[in-house]
Amino acid sequence: MDRRIVAAWTCAFAAGVACAQNTRQADSNLMVVSSFSGPVTQSEIDSFKAYLTTISPAKDNIGNAWAQGASGEQTKAMGLVYEISHDTVILDKMLTYCDAVLSERNDLAPKPVGQYVIWTGRIDPAWPNNVDIKPIGTGGEQGDPIGHLGHCARLVLQTPSIWNVNVPDGDPRHYGKTYLARAKNYVAEADYAWDHHVAASLLDLSGNNLYRFSSAGPYKPGEPVPWNQQMMFNYGLQNLAEAHRLLADDAGRVTRYEGIVRNNLDSFFATGATTYTDSDGHTAFNWAYALPSKSGEDSNHGALDVAGMHRALLTGRYGITTTQMTQFANTFVDVMSLGPNHYAGRVDGSSGDGHSSDTTYIRSAYLLLAQFRPDAYLSMVSEDLTPGVGTTAIDRFSRFLWVKNQRDLAGSNLALGRPATASSLYSANYPASAAADGNTTTRWASAAVDGQWWQVDLGSVKSINQFVLDEYRSRVTTYTFRISSDGKTWSKAYRGTKAASQTDTRTTVVLPKPLNARYVKLVCNVAVDKPTFWEIEVLGR
Repeated sequence: MDRRIVAAWTCAFAAGVACAQNTRQADSNLMVVSSFSGPVTQSEIDSFKAYLTTISPAKDNIGNAWAQGASGEQTKAMGLVYEISHDTVILDKMLTYCDAVLSERNDLAPKPVGQYVIWTGRIDPAWPNNVDIKPIGTGGEQGDPIGHLGHCARLVLQTPSIWNVNVPDGDPRHYGKTYLARAKNYVAEADYAWDHHVAASLLDLSGNNLYRFSSAGPYKPGEPVPWNQQMMFNYGLQNLAEAHRLLADDAGRVTRYEGIVRNNLDSFFATGATTYTDSDGHTAFNWAYALPSKSGEDSNHGALDVAGMHRALLTGRYGITTTQMTQFANTFVDVMSLGPNHYAGRVDGSSGDGHSSDTTYIRSAYLLLAQFRPDAYLSMVSEDLTPGVGTTAIDRFSRFLWVKNQRDLAGSNLALGRPATASSLYSANYPASAAADGNTTTRWASAAVDGQWWQVDLGSVKSINQFVLDEYRSRVTTYTFRISSDGKTWSKAYRGTKAASQTDTRTTVVLPKPLNARYVKLVCNVAVDKPTFWEIEVLGR
């Protein structure tokens, strides 16, 4: 893709999806990329903080302002950048948003924002997105406000040093003077909204906790919840489950919330998505907007699906793997990317009208996939961002910073030039050392098929963040990375699966948290032919 400056562009906002964004020469209130490489800079964080001074939360959820609309995207962006920077100025701004969204809940807000009798016949703890229709309906958008409250609470609870500190805003809405008190209140009110509207009326969870809208409701009665809206409900439950785990106050809720999320994510891969080998020889996904269809999800909602999968990956609790995220990345890079400034309107590479229209820009959630296709990172981030040029696209900027930070945290290739051994050699021309020499024209090849292994000594105990497999013709279908501090006692670091093909493949494994080890062993559990690798990288510090 060619790098370009996007002077101004807008994307349609409907059903809670995306909104106008701008890129222009930097000024003091725009977010500015310093560079595409290296660590996130203080200048980038400062520009983000400066931009936060220019925005304010929505006054209600009309038009889905809090569900993938401007305020919803701003809240999620603040959460990402706080996790990178741990700057409480960002967290404090995020709390003003969470205060606002809680105050605008239908049962708490005075008229004209709240106090509406909705389709349930009650003034429910919900966030209506249209009060001019009768009956007033609700849908998947209810998950996002609950998610924002849980998100704010989780970030506070993961920062014990501030628990007993007073929030600088002076507690204008009486939600809690200290950070800890505020977080506990957010959790309690989010639970209340889930219990008394979403679980009580909006959803039918009677079928193995799989999301289905109630047959009594006006919106998609009795139908499976579309995948992008499932991600909204998951956003709420994932954050609340982790908040309760940190508070150690309700193990039953943790189990219940996590069970719902896990069952629905499992359902996506078991019944909603199919895998295939794309034209580049990589494994890719195809899926639809909702069951029972299984093909042709539109690009707009597909981006929301991907963002939800990424959030689940980061928790490390729902079985989402980097292999699966790489397959989503292959879908975008190999199938949906049609050329410079040209992207398909559907995940199967086709295009149509409306949300299925092709675009000249990358929807920002797809940027998260650049971490799993390092070869496409630069072309993806430079499509709609330029160093030194300011932007107001807070979702795009924050997701870029997240990927940039993850790339920096991955560190260098600790295996490069280190002593390597293997279970067998195809011949002396394919030594174990060839997979750690930094030369992609030499490779290790084994003499047998299943159960072959390759091992490297890092020299001392290192902090490991990622593994990268640069494989000749993708012969290995099941593999395990094992680690050890002494070369004698081993533990499993990661187990993955992938498809076989006649094409060279590069697989990136991002660990949920750093692992410490001196020795790393790749075990090729199952293969279709003798395993052989150009490079096996161990990234860390």
